Amino acid sequence: MANKFIKLTVIYIFGIIVLVWLLFPFYWTFLTSIKDPKEIIRVPPLMWVSEPYIENYILAFSNEEFVRGLANTVLSSILALLVSLGLAIPASYGLARAGRGIRIRGKDSLYFTFITFRMLPVFVFIIPFYLLYRSLGIFDTIGGLVIAYILIDLPLAVWFLTGFFEDIPWEIEDAYVMDGYPRTKAVMNITLPMALPGIVATAIICIIFTWSDLIFALTLTSKFAKTATYTLLGNITFTQVKWGELCAQIIILSSPLLVFSFYIQKYLVRGLTFGVVR
Repeated sequence: MANKFIKLTVIYIFGIIVLVWLLFPFYWTFLTSIKDPKEIIRVPPLMWVSEPYIENYILAFSNEEFVRGLANTVLSSILALLVSLGLAIPASYGLARAGRGIRIRGKDSLYFTFITFRMLPVFVFIIPFYLLYRSLGIFDTIGGLVIAYILIDLPLAVWFLTGFFEDIPWEIEDAYVMDGYPRTKAVMNITLPMALPGIVATAIICIIFTWSDLIFALTLTSKFAKTATYTLLGNITFTQVKWGELCAQIIILSSPLLVFSFYIQKYLVRGLTFGVVR
């Protein structure tokens, strides 16, 4: 009994340390965003503020470039996610059901190709994409950015969703078909609802990659299609760093994902422990 109590105590202490370690950067960013400019550079630094300084958030929302970049981030990320999921769901289902009523030649090679594309560094595509976009006239456009983001989302979505669909017993679909219903209706009424947690988890992971992207935005945009992560660099100049406004913009940029993840956390937790970790 004593040994069990000691083990639980050690586990809880370790968990608290890890939690503090992970949350401290976000806490410090938020704290800096509500500090007066004089308090930001104070030595030793303050670990709290008695009176929040909201001027940083007012400046952030009045920054037209950042607001436009935030709108571009939302638009490009959501469009890329919808297209990627629309392509990945049927592709993943076909790969998962290959050999069980669905014939796909070279299934293993095709699956390995998707994984290979996801494992390649982003820098491999930068120069070819830049030259291609310039020649096609889609440089600095939302459409061009969406195409680049699909390159990030699609292989990841196929990789994850194939595992989710493989963990759904195919016998359930066959029983539904034997009752006289078509296969497509079995997929829509049985398989997709069961795979919903995995789809939601995949969507969250995919949108995190595109939402926080800087490499593609920095290379494939210049003015009109700049994303919010790109506009954050405007707070860093040769003479100063606008720490308060920079941290306020970071909090604004990261808040939608945090709120969205909080509201669908039951699907997220279930999805991350279903299919991927087998």
